[in-house]
Amino acid sequence: MTPQVQQLYKVLYDKAKSLPNSDALGIMPTHFVGPKSRFKKGLPMFIGRDTYGLGQDKVPLVTDYEYDGLNWLKSRDGYYFDDSSFWRVVGHVLERVRGESYGSNVFHDFYWSDLYKINFRAKQGTTQGLRSNQINECAQLLLAEMDDLDPCVSVFLTGVYEGEKKGVGRFFERWEPRGQLKSKNDSTGEFTLVDGSGTMHRCIVVPHPQGKVQEEIIQKICSLWK
Repeated sequence: MTPQVQQLYKVLYDKAKSLPNSDALGIMPTHFVGPKSRFKKGLPMFIGRDTYGLGQDKVPLVTDYEYDGLNWLKSRDGYYFDDSSFWRVVGHVLERVRGESYGSNVFHDFYWSDLYKINFRAKQGTTQGLRSNQINECAQLLLAEMDDLDPCVSVFLTGVYEGEKKGVGRFFERWEPRGQLKSKNDSTGEFTLVDGSGTMHRCIVVPHPQGKVQEEIIQKICSLWK
């Protein structure tokens, strides 16, 4: 993790500690899915909207990415992957683009992040007020992480503008002119971000899969990936 990304996590930490309900909050760092010994740059990144339950004891001061095999996804006693629309889509995309069998073993060697990194430690959804309180810091942080990790493709399973403005559209508003949406009415598409050195980041945006026809979303991601 670069010093710039560490500093932006410190800014996010200070923001979380300044909020009235800070004792109930946590911060989700971006994850590399796999052991630290396998970490490298240039892998795919999957981005969700917000974290549902962090299980932390306090707001952490993040100084490195989380290196995690996501074993809790692989146990039916935990947050089992096949019970989650988000993780089912991620798993089937990895299955098809890598030619691997769909199952718990397909979850490896990618980055996982969320648009909104501050959330309640207890299992509850992020409020719109909490999103608004952190969006500027999170937009700046996610772009810096993409500059650092240089993902081969970044897949936003967020929609652009969905209910309660949860999608990535509000982030693109803060990234302009480095990233621009082709249309603010699109819920699906391929977009580009440009980092400070001129490097182009490919971004695929699809609707959040909950309550949607997931096969259509999987096919759209795979068609844009290639």
